[in-house]
Amino acid sequence: MRGPADFGRILPSILWSMALELVVIAAIWLAYRGKARPFLVAGGFIVAQMVTMGLLNDLPVLKVMLTMIGNAPSAVVWLTGLAIGALTSWAGWQAGKRPAASSETAVLQPA
Repeated sequence: MRGPADFGRILPSILWSMALELVVIAAIWLAYRGKARPFLVAGGFIVAQMVTMGLLNDLPVLKVMLTMIGNAPSAVVWLTGLAIGALTSWAGWQAGKRPAASSETAVLQPA
């Protein structure tokens, strides 16, 4: 990548990467059909993103955004991705917690 003149290489590489992700999801689904529903949901989002990126690849605002990201220091881009990933993981962890049972509604079970 030498600059904006090479932006035509970015989106096809992202689309091919997403296609590879879909192949992995398909392999997981074939191997573990009963437990692979979360992967199928992720696959649906990947397909939606692929369609969106394929249709909007020549959007001028996208070139401006990619130029801004390309001019940012690598550490800033990396730390931003790390922070987004950490916050997303934390939010998912919190959303998946079961509510604590109160002592009034808890049923004692024999040992």
